[in-house]
Amino acid sequence: DRAAALALIDESGHAEIPNTYTSIGSDAFRDSNLFSVTIPDSVISIGDYAFYQSPLNSVTIPASVNSIGLNAFHGDQLEEVIFSEGSQLVTIGESAFSMNRFTSVVIPDSVIEIGKNAFSSNFNLESVSLGSSIMTIGAGAFAATNLTSVTIPASVTEIRNEAFGGFSNCYHDDYWNYICSGNLSELHFAEGSMLSTIGQAAFVNQQLNTVVIPDSVTTIGWGAFGGNNVSLLILGANVTSINTSHEYEIITVG
Repeated sequence: DRAAALALIDESGHAEIPNTYTSIGSDAFRDSNLFSVTIPDSVISIGDYAFYQSPLNSVTIPASVNSIGLNAFHGDQLEEVIFSEGSQLVTIGESAFSMNRFTSVVIPDSVIEIGKNAFSSNFNLESVSLGSSIMTIGAGAFAATNLTSVTIPASVTEIRNEAFGGFSNCYHDDYWNYICSGNLSELHFAEGSMLSTIGQAAFVNQQLNTVVIPDSVTTIGWGAFGGNNVSLLILGANVTSINTSHEYEIITVG
């Protein structure tokens, strides 16, 4: 329970979680003075809000963990997130790592779903390596980051709304319109892509120029590439639905 978890924090702000724990419960260290933590490889799940808004600056997720819950590490001060070799992690929950400070992250190959806003508002995040088993990238998952390049693994079937929305560099113009942009200039889809759907505004307000859509894609949502520098959109043969309210030159191949 929460009281037992808080009792593990020593005077320096460190918690050594005993290897008798198989889960870290919801709210366990929420809003605590936890600066560092050792999570044993007996733990298989990390609950909702488990480390929410604590001053934690680094975490290593053991290979045994298969799920990370809603807001688990939201609003911490994480400068480093490490997933141990041989990770069995399957799901990363909504806003699990949002609003932190790390500059790069490597998502394990075991992960199937990245939840809504899971890594959003990490304004220092410049590099991400997406694991080879991911099927769903949730809405806003990497929105408001500073990624410059991303490769979408072949396993991904759906990129949801605003998943890579460029909302990191924002200002008011002379007319008090709120203008935002990101730094993503390179978008690659791995060979053998199974991607079917690119959601609304999925890559909005980035710096993309030419985009080559895999043959597997059937649906491209409204404004998926709006607010970019896209001059050329090369479609695969199977796109049956695309909103063309934005001005691109569109070429269909196949």
